[in-house]
Parts: sequence; structure tokens; C-alpha cells
Amino acid sequence: MTQLRDLARCPYQVYLAAALELDPPDAPRSWWELEPWRLGTILHGALAAALPEVLAGNDPAAAARKAVPEMIARHLPTLDRLPVLKSSLATELTELARQALEAERAHLSASGLTPDLYEERIEEKCGTSGLRLSGQADRLDRSKDGRAHVTDYKSHGGRSPRSATPKFDKDAFQVLVYLKLLAPDAEPAFSIV
Repeated sequence: MTQLRDLARCPYQVYLAAALELDPPDAPRSWWELEPWRLGTILHGALAAALPEVLAGNDPAAAARKAVPEMIARHLPTLDRLPVLKSSLATELTELARQALEAERAHLSASGLTPDLYEERIEEKCGTSGLRLSGQADRLDRSKDGRAHVTDYKSHGGRSPRSATPKFDKDAFQVLVYLKLLAPDAEPAFSIV
């Protein structure tokens, strides 16, 4: 999905990466600064691990305190050499995870949805040209009547309403593609968190 957004934004950049296999230079950053994708991987993993516990009745704070350090250890094992940074990161991400878990528990309770798939990797051939769509859906929920609902976590926080024009909203377009690939016969429903 990122490649489709990149193609819409700058076809030349996609050509350089796909046809010529050139990678853009990394933006300079401080030695201690973690890449956003690493933080996202940790938080997504923690939410996927902790939400089933919260839905089973466990405390969101306790579930976050357990899941976040496990994900940090799994995805950033060298951070053990920087205990102060590791502790600070764990504190910040644990609080974010707790807030998200509480919000998701309330949303699922109010909506009647049940999580079905977490962090589901998708790859599908599209059309006859060999184009492949790939991505990873954060969560697929189902209702009792069979409707499917994709939830996508973003860093801006807060659950967004369904866009009136999803084809013009890059985040909504991404989620609609995930929904079509994961549940092609379902009525579309999604939210971006």
C-alpha cells in the first residue's frame, strides 16, 4: 500500500526504487533516535498481544505492562545496552498501549464486534500485469451478522469516523483495500485509530 501512495505522490521515485533498485538516502538522525517504523512495530505487536487479554477481562494497564517490554525485547534486543533509554521507551509506549487498549475495549463493547485476525499479512495479484498488492492489516473484526471491519492504527490517535470520500483519503483507501482483500464479500466498514 505504501508503494501505491508513493506512486501517486512521485512516480519517478517509484521508478528509481522498483526499476533501478535505488534506495533513497536515509534522513540524518541522532544515534539514539529510533525509527518510527520500529516504534510502530513494537506498539502494534503489543496491542495484538494484549487486546485478547483485555477482552478476557484483564486490566489494560497490566496487559500493556506485560506486552510492551516483551515487544521491546523482541524487536530491539540491543537496547539492553542503554537501560535508561529502554526504561523511558517502555514507560511511554506502555502508556500509549494502555490508552489504546481501553479505547479499543470500549469500542468493541459498544459496536458488538469481535476481533478475528491480528496483524494479518496480505499479498494478492491484481490484474493481468503482475502487479501485487501487499500490506499488513492491523486487525480484522467481525460482527455477529458477518460484517467485517478493519481497524488500522495510526499515530495521530483517536478513532476517526468513516470518510465520506474514502477514495480521496489515503488512510481510508489503504484500509478499504485491506478489507477487500481480507473479506471480499463483506459490507465495507472500517476505522482509523
